[in-house]
Amino acid sequence: MTAFARDPYVTIVQNMSLDSSEARRQKNILVALNGAKKIGALVLSAVATLFVEHGSIAAVMMLMTAVAGVDILLSVIIWRRSK
Repeated sequence: MTAFARDPYVTIVQNMSLDSSEARRQKNILVALNGAKKIGALVLSAVATLFVEHGSIAAVMMLMTAVAGVDILLSVIIWRRSK
């Protein structure tokens, strides 16, 4: 579910950053995007691990659903602004 929500968001952000005319700015944006993805994945994995350890798999599923919902919402907002 996370990949379903994250992939369109990443594609939209990458396309918007590549529309920039400056190659150096494009590189900086893509490096920042990749760093943010890795940090986000680390935080999400840590929280999911804590939920499994101290709760249940249902809590992890609810967390992933909430994150996917936020990602879809952000994708729609960014897509509308890019028009």
